[in-house]
Amino acid sequence: MIKNSDIYVLSGLLAHDEAWSYRSLAERLHVPHPVVQRALARAKGADLYSVDRREVHLPHFEEFALHALRFVAPARLGALTPGVPAAWAAEPMASAIRSSGNEPPPVWPYAHGRVRGQAVEPLHSAAPEAVENWSKLGEVLALLDSLRVGDARVRRVADDLLSGMLRERLLVTDRSRPVAELGPAPSTGPDLDRLIAEGRVSRPVRSGLPEPLELTGNPRALSRALDDIRGDR
Repeated sequence: MIKNSDIYVLSGLLAHDEAWSYRSLAERLHVPHPVVQRALARAKGADLYSVDRREVHLPHFEEFALHALRFVAPARLGALTPGVPAAWAAEPMASAIRSSGNEPPPVWPYAHGRVRGQAVEPLHSAAPEAVENWSKLGEVLALLDSLRVGDARVRRVADDLLSGMLRERLLVTDRSRPVAELGPAPSTGPDLDRLIAEGRVSRPVRSGLPEPLELTGNPRALSRALDDIRGDR
C-alpha cells in the first residue's frame, strides 16, 4: 500500500529536472537513502513509477492525485502554530486563490517558521527543510496538500494546476536515463541563477515570447502514444 512518504518521494521526482540517483534524490529530499528505495519499490507495485524509464507514470499519478490522494493521505487543519506556508498559502496556489484574510493560513509546523497559521501535517516531516532550497518541490507539495486538505473550491483549482503541470512535463530518455525535459524554461531557481552568475546564459525575458499554445482533445493522448511506441521496441 502506498504511504505518505512514497508520495513525498514521487513529488521529488516530479520536481527533479536532471539526472538522479537514489542517493542524490534522498539528499535533496532530506531523507535516508533506504526511504527512496522502498518508496519507489512500492510505487512500482502501484503502477505509479516506471523502473525502465526511471520516472513517474504521469497519467496514473494524475489520476491517483486527483481522485484518491485525499483518502489515502488525508489531512486536517489543526491548531495555530509557527511554520512554513502550505497548501493554498504557498505558490502556485497562493496566486490562484484569493484569501479573505480572516482565516489563518495553512502551514507546516516548523520551529524556524516565520508564519503563524493552522497546522497541516506534511507528507513527510523533512518537507519544510527540503523546500527551503528547492522551490519546485514546494510547488508540487502545495498542490498535493491542497488536494488533501482543501474544500471543493480549493481542490478544483489544485486539480487544474496539477493537471497543467503534469501535461507540461515530458522527459526525453536515452537508454532509460533522462537527457532532456520538454516544457517551459524556468525563469527562476538556483541552477539558473548560477548559470547567469557565471555569464553562461542571460535571464529569460518573457515579454517577447509568443502566447503558449492551447492544446485540445484528449490530454493523455501523447502519453499513451509514447507508451505504445516504447512497447513496440
